[in-house]
Amino acid sequence: MPAGTKSITIDTYAVSHLFVNVKGDCTVTMISCYSGGKYVGDMRFYQQCPFPVSKMSRFQDGSITFHLNHEISRYSDIIETIRYEKPIYVWVEWDANDVITYGELSTAMFEPVGEQEGA
Repeated sequence: MPAGTKSITIDTYAVSHLFVNVKGDCTVTMISCYSGGKYVGDMRFYQQCPFPVSKMSRFQDGSITFHLNHEISRYSDIIETIRYEKPIYVWVEWDANDVITYGELSTAMFEPVGEQEGA
């Protein structure tokens, strides 16, 4: 499968806190991301276990979704950005094995100084 890049606008999200028994007990917090009402991927935050490599999922209809994995220590910064910034974009690059080689969560390219979101 060919490598690729994709930029996705995230307009809604859902947070889940999971307990999973994979290679021992594992706690996972997940932010599911949506664009235009359609699920486009998730960011998973792992605690108490080694986490898997970040990957893309491909479907028969040609659609793809991202799965970006992080240590739980990154959760506060990422959820705060999602809650208080708009617009939000996810940019991913992946290799021929669908392993994500670069992932980024960001705001607009040019953002006004002093907007005081969340105030």
